[in-house]
Amino acid sequence: DKATVADISSSCMLLGGVIFVMALFKLVNWEDDDVRRYAWNVISNTIAIFLAVLFFRGNKDLVDKYVEGYGPAALCTMHLVHCLLYLIGLLFVIGTIAGVWGESPEKRAEMYKMKWVIADTMLHDFGKEVNEADVRAVKYKNANAMKSFVIREGLEIMVMKQCTDYETRKHTNRCWSTLLAHCAGFASITAGGVMQQHRPFRKTPLLATLPVLIMTAFLSLAFSTSAIMRRRLTRQAQAAETEVGTLKEIGRTVTPRDHHTGIPKHVLMFNEFCAEAERDVLALCISFLGVQCVRFAITDQLPNEEGLQLPLTFVVHNSHGFYTWAIGVCFMAVSIALPLWHKMRARGKEQRGEEPVDHEGKWQDKLTESVMHAMAMSFAWCLMWGARYIWMANNFLGLNVRSIPARIILAICLSMIAFVAVLYLDKVSDASAGDKATEKLVGTIVAAISLMVGFIW
Repeated sequence: DKATVADISSSCMLLGGVIFVMALFKLVNWEDDDVRRYAWNVISNTIAIFLAVLFFRGNKDLVDKYVEGYGPAALCTMHLVHCLLYLIGLLFVIGTIAGVWGESPEKRAEMYKMKWVIADTMLHDFGKEVNEADVRAVKYKNANAMKSFVIREGLEIMVMKQCTDYETRKHTNRCWSTLLAHCAGFASITAGGVMQQHRPFRKTPLLATLPVLIMTAFLSLAFSTSAIMRRRLTRQAQAAETEVGTLKEIGRTVTPRDHHTGIPKHVLMFNEFCAEAERDVLALCISFLGVQCVRFAITDQLPNEEGLQLPLTFVVHNSHGFYTWAIGVCFMAVSIALPLWHKMRARGKEQRGEEPVDHEGKWQDKLTESVMHAMAMSFAWCLMWGARYIWMANNFLGLNVRSIPARIILAICLSMIAFVAVLYLDKVSDASAGDKATEKLVGTIVAAISLMVGFIW
C-alpha cells in the first residue's frame, strides 16, 4: 500500500526521536565533565520550556476567552496582569522554599545541618543520608573530614558531608524559578505582541520597536519594586537578633551567614534566584519582540504574536534567511563584546594602578548581564527563523516547512548544530579556565542554545 501523510509523519517522528536521543546519550556520557554539564543544562532547559509552554498556553486561552470582544487594549492589559501574577508567584514560591516566609529560626537552622550522604552518582540512592555511626571518618574521630567511606555488603561506598536540606532547596528553587520565569516571559511577550499587532505600532518596523521599550519599562518597574522589597528583607534579616548564630556538628562550625556579605544564606538564595529569574524574563521578552521587528524590517510583514507570518504576503528568498542570520551574528557579537569590554576596562585600570571598582550586584552589572542574555537569545531566535526562511525558499524535499516531517528534520539539524556548538564552547571554556567573565558568557550562550532547541522541537 502507498504510504499516507500520517505514515510518513509518524516515521519521521520516530526516526527523529531516535537520532535525537542517541545524540543525547553520547553527550551526557562524554569524557569531559563540562560537556556533560552543558548537555544536562540543555536537556533541563528544553524540558522546562516544554512545561512552561503547556502551562502558559492553557492559562492564555482562559485569558483570551475571558476578554474576548473587549478589544486589544483590554487584552493587552489582562496579559500584563497575567505577567504580574507570575512575577508575584515567583517571589512567593522562591521565598517559601528558601525559608524567607513563615519559618522560625530554629526550623531554618536545620537547613544548615551537615549530614553524611552517598556520594557515588552511579547508585540509585545518591544523595541519601547514611547512618553517621557507619562512616569511617566518624569511627576514627576525624572531625575535619568532609569525605569518607561506609561499608555496604562488603563494598566501600563513597560518602560526603554536606547541607542536604540547603542543597535540596536550591535544586527545588532552580526548578520553580525557571518554570515561572519562562511563563512570565511568555506573558510579557504576548502583551508586547498584542501591542505590535495594532495601530500605530504595526505601521513600520521603527514603530514596532516601541512596544519593546514599553515592556522593558514595565518589567523594569516591576523588578525595581521587587528589589526594594528584597533589600528591606535583607536589612531586616541582618539586624534580626533572633537569627541562629552557629551550628556545631562533629566539631565543625557551620554558619547560616555568607562569609563575604554577612547576609543569611537563605536570604542570599532568595535574592539570587529572584534576580536570575527576573533577568531571564526581561531577556526573553526583549529578544523575541526585538527579533519580531528585525523580521518585519527584512520581509516587510510583521509576524503575529506567536512569531508566525500567516498568510505570507511576500515571496521568500534565501536572502531573507541570510539577512536574519547576519543580524543574529551581530547580536552574538554584542553579547561576546560586553564581558570582554568589561574585562579590558578592568585590566586597564589595573595597569594604571587605579582601584578596581566592584560592580557585582550593582545596576551596571545587572544591565550588562541583561543585555548579554537578551543578545544571546536574539541570536537563537534569528538562527531558528533564518533556518525556516531558507527551507521555505528552497522547498527542501518538497515539504512545507509547517509539515510534521519538515519540522522534525529542521529540529534535528538545528539540534546537531547546537550539540557541535556545545563542544566548541567547552574548548573555549577550557582555554580560559578560571576566567569568570568567559564562564558566564559560555553559560549564557548555552542557555540561548537551549531556548532554540526547546522551541524548534
